[in-house]
Amino acid sequence: MRDKRVPKHNVSFLAYYSKYRVQLGEHEAIKYNRVIENIGNGYNSFTGKFTAPVSGIYSFSVSMMSDSSNYMQLGIMKNRQLLTTLFTNAKTFPQSSNTINVSLQRGDTMWIQRRSGRMLHAHNLDRYNTFSGVLVSLM
Repeated sequence: MRDKRVPKHNVSFLAYYSKYRVQLGEHEAIKYNRVIENIGNGYNSFTGKFTAPVSGIYSFSVSMMSDSSNYMQLGIMKNRQLLTTLFTNAKTFPQSSNTINVSLQRGDTMWIQRRSGRMLHAHNLDRYNTFSGVLVSLM
């Protein structure tokens, strides 16, 4: 007999932001434009949003490096609700990361919002700014 807690749907994505010295808009969704994997097709690189294909418990991780010329604050968003933030200070190419576990209903969205600051530090081949998620358990 199959354990119902083990997802029969495989859902996992990993994307990174590679746009160099681009000013980000106020409360803009960060569009992680380079997709490494997108199992289940839940992540949309044009909107920067992950849409849950099935209801369940998901784990999401975000990492960032701000440009040395500014500080940066990002918010981890569920639909329109701020769940938690990441912050870096200026002058040293600082890094920050956060991992959260959250329950989602099918169709809920998770995304990363620019809260304050101007730009992330990115180069085409460097993967300092990442957004990833995985389905842990069905609900």
